[in-house]
Amino acid sequence: MNKETYRTMMHRLEVATNGELLAFRSRCADEMRSPLAAVDPDYRRSGKLLLKKINEEIEARHDIAVLNLRRERVKREAVIVDLDASRKAL
Repeated sequence: MNKETYRTMMHRLEVATNGELLAFRSRCADEMRSPLAAVDPDYRRSGKLLLKKINEEIEARHDIAVLNLRRERVKREAVIVDLDASRKAL
């Protein structure tokens, strides 16, 4: 994979939706099972690199989503605690 193709693919990964990332991963995994990947080491190497980057992006987005959910839960619990404290003060 040349530098321009790599740069284009990394940009596509950054702007892709979660569904598109899963589709990219599926297609890349299919390509890794193709006869061309078995014969061409450069093709196999670039495919493995791309698959690794896709998986890293999926994991990073998942981690961010989990952190956001935890933050929201903490904020909701803080609001509930504040409401309870204010009721007791009355």
